Amino acid sequence: MQKLEDGYVFGRFNPLHRGHRDLIRRSHAKCNRLFILVGSANSARTIKNPFTYRERRAEILRFIEHEDLKNVTVVPLNDYKYSDAQWLNDVNSFIESTSRGNNITIFGYKKEGNHYLDWFPQYNYVEMDAVHDISATEIRENWFKTRPGMVAPEVIEDWNYFQKEKVTFAPYPYPETLGFMCGDVILECSGHILLIKRARAPGRNTWALPGGFKNTYETLLDAAIRELIEETNIRIPEKVLRGSIVSTQLFDSPSRSLGIPRVSLAAHIKISLEKDGSLPRANGKFQGDGGGEVVDVQWIPMTDIMNDIDCFDDHKDIISRMCGIMPVPAYLNPRFVELKI
Repeated sequence: MQKLEDGYVFGRFNPLHRGHRDLIRRSHAKCNRLFILVGSANSARTIKNPFTYRERRAEILRFIEHEDLKNVTVVPLNDYKYSDAQWLNDVNSFIESTSRGNNITIFGYKKEGNHYLDWFPQYNYVEMDAVHDISATEIRENWFKTRPGMVAPEVIEDWNYFQKEKVTFAPYPYPETLGFMCGDVILECSGHILLIKRARAPGRNTWALPGGFKNTYETLLDAAIRELIEETNIRIPEKVLRGSIVSTQLFDSPSRSLGIPRVSLAAHIKISLEKDGSLPRANGKFQGDGGGEVVDVQWIPMTDIMNDIDCFDDHKDIISRMCGIMPVPAYLNPRFVELKI
């Protein structure tokens, strides 16, 4: 049987398991060139994504070498939590730049969560029946419970945090209504945004927007401003901060958090440089209950946030949406090295 020209396979491969290996092996047998597009390349380590893109790429390349598969390219893909259109544009742009003709085929098997396989009517699609009844979610959960050394300590800390949260709120009589209310601030100055580095789970060592939970007698905006001042010790009067609000937006996607849903009001505040041309001082308050929640505070250029650093949860997506800046597609980003076999 004549082989197809170019084939494309999508997945997070987090972790790579025998079902993925079978999909790669059988897809490769049907085409002359195979491109493996690895999602969540720009995501920090989480319970859903315990391994970095580089780690997953290395595992895939070891499998490719072991199987002696030729003409295979491993490609990084960004996640865009609030823009399916941007993800689709990245994929189509990559396919158009690499294909050698009209004989383009996407291989995959459709299951819950793989709805994106229906987004490419312009290409051939080959359904590959799942040979193995296996789930990456079940593998990860088994590792967290029985083999925690398989993943980074920060991931296990997150797992334990959300397990404790689940137990704490288990007696709540109306679980479908349970949720936390939060406020976050995008403080922008001259193309920089003030971020904190988290000191503990969830998301230890990731960069985050200043913010936190709403108290009883305050609005979501009040909470956002209070947390900004508490966490960064920013040297700007609260009145000036409130008068510099550009926009606010509510983020209430059920998938924002890996635990109980967190609804957050994000406030975009733009301020000016100091009279001497410097960024306003912010040195953080690193002491507090439980040893402090912040280990660093920095003004970081927006382009670096989009392309070079690991951000907590959906905070990179919040910045992108509210500031109108998109990351470079992962396969064009020097941070990710594309290797070919």
